[in-house]
Amino acid sequence: MTYPESEYLSCITLARMYDSSRDEIKETVIELKAKGHVIDTLNWGKQGKLKVHGKQFRRALLREYGNGGMSK
Repeated sequence: MTYPESEYLSCITLARMYDSSRDEIKETVIELKAKGHVIDTLNWGKQGKLKVHGKQFRRALLREYGNGGMSK
């Protein structure tokens, strides 16, 4: 299934939303995907910057860490 690009958020945007760093977001996405969570990602731009499907990321965080999010 394909999603509109507007549903994908950059790691910088997610870092601001979760009061985190871009690198922590990338590591969290990789970790959650390794645990079997479905999170679609896009690589864009010349440097291959990572964009993450926002809703899938939030759902995976909720399932893995509960309401505390990444703070646990």
